[in-house]
Amino acid sequence: MNPYWLGFQRSASVHFSNPGVFSDHSPISVCIGPMYQRKRASFRFFNMWVEHQDYKALLLEKWPVLIYGSPMYVLCRRLKLLKAPLKQLNKFHFAHISERVSRAEVDLEQYQSLLHNDKDNEHLLAQDRRLRLDLVNLKSAEKMFYSQKLKCNFFKDCDRGTRFFYTLMNHRHKKNFIPAIRRSDGSLTTSMTEMGDVFVSFY
Repeated sequence: MNPYWLGFQRSASVHFSNPGVFSDHSPISVCIGPMYQRKRASFRFFNMWVEHQDYKALLLEKWPVLIYGSPMYVLCRRLKLLKAPLKQLNKFHFAHISERVSRAEVDLEQYQSLLHNDKDNEHLLAQDRRLRLDLVNLKSAEKMFYSQKLKCNFFKDCDRGTRFFYTLMNHRHKKNFIPAIRRSDGSLTTSMTEMGDVFVSFY
C-alpha cells in the first residue's frame, strides 16, 4: 500500500478466489468500504475554570515550559500542554455541575437541620460555613457554565437566519476590532502588521 492508500481512510477487505483449472494464480477481489473518520471530542475552554483556586497554580506550572519554534508553534504547544490538566480539573471539580449543586444543597440542608438542634456545636458551625461556601462557588460555576453554553447554542442556532446572523457578526466584528495598539515605548500604531508583531512579542 502506498501513502495515498493509507491516507484514504476507508476500510478494505481482500478475497482470494480459487485458481481454477487452467491457472496457478488466484484471482483477487478488493472490497473498499465507506470512508471512516475517527471522531474526536472538541476541546472547549470553560470560563468557570478560571475561578477555581487551583487554576492559577496550574497555569503557572505549565505555561513557562521552554519551547523552541515559531511564536504560533510555541503558543499552540503550550495550549496543548494545558489541555490534559484542564480536563482533569474539570473532571474532579466541575463534571456534572448541576448534580454537584444538588448534592451540595442536600448536604447543607442536613447539616443545618442538625445545627438547628445543637446551635453551639463548633464542628457543625464550621461545617455549615464550609458547605455554604462550597455551594456558593458551585452555583456560581453552574451559572457561568450555562451562560457560556447558552451563548454557544445561540450562535449556532441563529445561523438559520442569514441576514440576522451576518448583521450580528458584523456588529461583533466592529465591537472586537482593535484600531490601534500601544507599543512598548508608549507610542500608538495603527498598522495591522505591526499590531500583530506587538501582540506576538508581548505574549
